[in-house]
This record gives sequence, structure tokens and C-alpha cells, in this order.
Amino acid sequence: MNRLALKTLIFIFFFSCGSKDESQIEKTVEAEIQEEIETKIEIEKSLYEKIDTLKVKRNDTFGKIITRQGLDYSWVPKITTVAKEVFDIRRINVGRKFLFFWENDSTLSKIVYEINKISFLEIQTKNDSVIANLISKNIEVRQKILLGEIDYSLYNTIIDAGGNPLVANKLVDIFGWVIDFFTIQKGDKFKVIIEERYVDGKFVDFGKVLAAEITNWGESYKAFYFEEDDGVYGYFDEEGNSLRRLLLKSPLNFSRISSKYQKGRMHPVLKRRKDHLGTDYAAATGTPIWSTGDGKVIEKGYTRGNGNYVKIRHNNIYTTGYLHMSKFARGMKKGKKVKQKEIIGYVGSTGLATGPHLCYRFYKHGRQIDPFKEKVPSTEPIPQKYKENYLKSVQKWEKELEKILLF
Repeated sequence: MNRLALKTLIFIFFFSCGSKDESQIEKTVEAEIQEEIETKIEIEKSLYEKIDTLKVKRNDTFGKIITRQGLDYSWVPKITTVAKEVFDIRRINVGRKFLFFWENDSTLSKIVYEINKISFLEIQTKNDSVIANLISKNIEVRQKILLGEIDYSLYNTIIDAGGNPLVANKLVDIFGWVIDFFTIQKGDKFKVIIEERYVDGKFVDFGKVLAAEITNWGESYKAFYFEEDDGVYGYFDEEGNSLRRLLLKSPLNFSRISSKYQKGRMHPVLKRRKDHLGTDYAAATGTPIWSTGDGKVIEKGYTRGNGNYVKIRHNNIYTTGYLHMSKFARGMKKGKKVKQKEIIGYVGSTGLATGPHLCYRFYKHGRQIDPFKEKVPSTEPIPQKYKENYLKSVQKWEKELEKILLF
């Protein structure tokens, strides 16, 4: 299940049922993009004898696309090598389109791949040579105000206010550290100032949330986006404190990382290729394992593969898992609330393991990801050298929020 589908399920669960059809929003945007592509094709038809359109299917590779189009496979390494300077053609996505432009039945002039709604990869193939270019459309950024009072769900109210499910996702990502979205109730309110992105005068998608305020159970929570050139960025409150809580980088003191998150790893026990969706920390049996953040134990048990394991939900966004323990910490049970760096168990080799280690799993919105590639904004407050600029920015955005009257 892809991330969008997972998030949709999250919203149905968090914010009640009876929501509008999310797919209709996506279909509208896709229809507009398709219309634009077809318009460009009509313009170029005078230059080409034939233009073929192929949509990427499940389990497709670039090689399969090329051979399905009737081209010799020798084009694949040639194009892949040249194109990787601007885009990795192996990273094609289901549903995206390839356009093949033919000068005649046997002469291919160029291939265009739709990377997303804004960027395209153009591969020129004249005279057996390959030239790759990344084409990006000019983006016009506007600001939009969304506001509403919850009637039966946050999800539906955001859509009624002119947003879409992705805006709701953004708010969960921003406020998920300070608001328990299971507690959203009728009468709660929100104000959002967000970027809108337009291409050729048509709305494409929403950008960053610039400032937002959510009132939950009578308490107001505000968030302001701030960014500096040296890498300081994220969402902070009125005083410059980060809205995010720290998740420790490591769940134990370890000697080395024996295996990182990787696809298609040769499993040391099963002796076959299998995705390894965790990080293995080699450590001696009995080494204490701690929770990387405050949270609640949602699973504690044993399975043939995981051995003794514990799973902890930290907030509405992140969950972590700890596998192959030799034993659990005293008092560890489902439903227990734990603090950051609280010992939850001890390193072992239970389950499918060749030696003592901890397999650490990192989930975002229910999907396992590589924790080392997750770009988590700083949990530190605004650095002192930027504090004055930040507070001036906050004053501006607070005035804008105050201007927004709900009713």
C-alpha cells in the first residue's frame, strides 16, 4: 500500500467517516495535466509522424517499457547512463507516462517521461546518440487562506474550506507532536496560510504551510515556518521553540551497525533475497535497549521472525520497533507509557537471527522507512543569532492570522 493510501486510511480513522472522494481531487489535477500534454502533442504532431503514449504499470522497469515499445534493449544501458546525470530513469512510478516521438516508423526522435506534474525528462535519440535534459515548468507561488470550524471531521472541513487531503496531512505532520489528533472534536477550529503552486495559470498543488493555528479543546496551538540558508528550518511556536520532540538517533550503545535498511538483501538465515527494512545494531547479549522517544507500547510479544519484540507509538507520525530481544525490561507490557531513553529490553538473538543484535524499525505513518534518510527538522529552538529575525517574522504572521475571522 502506498503512502497516500495509508494516509487516507489514517484520516478515515482519525477524523471519522463520510468524507468526500479524495480520488476526485487527484483525478481533476491529472486531467488538467493530461489535457496540457495532449495540447502540446497536437502542436508537435506536424513535426512527427507518430507519437506513442505508454503508462507505467505495476512492476514495470524502464527496460520493459523500452521493449514493449518495440525498441532494441541496447538502448536501455545507453539511455540510463546518460540520463542519470539529471534523473535516475530506474525510479519510474506507476501511473506516470512515457511519450515516444517518431520521425517515421523506424526512427525514434525523442522520449519524454513525466516525472511529476511540474518536471519532465526529455531524452533525444537522434542518430543513435543520446542527450538528456530535465525540463521544469515555471512555478508561480501564491498564498491561500484556509479556515474552518470542525463539524464532523477535520478532513472534511479542510476540503470544504478549499484544501485537499494533502493539506490535512501537512497539518498532522506539523502539529502531530503537540496535538493528539484522536481528540479532534466538533467545535475545534483552524486557520492556515499556505502556498499554492500554479503552472501556466493552472493550480498544481499546495506548497509549504507558512503559518497555522489550531484550537483543540479550547487551547490554541500555533506554528510558523522559518528557514535560513545554513540549514536551519522547520516549524516553531511564538517563542521560537520547535514543535518537534527529539527522537534519539540510536536505541542503544552499540559497537557497529551490522546491516542498514536495504532492499533485496540476502537474508543470513533464509538464504534468499528479502527486503531488510530495519537497521541492525551489533551488540553483546544483555546490552540495554532504550526507547528513542516518549511514547506508548502498542505491541509486546514474540513471533518466529521477530523473536521478542516491542513496538512503541511516539505520536501520530512516528512509531519504532525493537526486535530479537533476549528479554523484556521488568514491567514492560502493552499500554505502558515510556520515556525517552527508558530501558525497554535487552539485546539477544531470538527469532530469525544469526547472532546477538537489535533490529531497529522506524515507521512513518505506518510505513517502514530508513531513519538515516528521514530529514527531520531540528528539534532545537531557533538559534540565538536568528531569534530577532524570527520574532519579527512571527509578528507579521500573527497579524495575518488575527485578520482571519472565522465567522
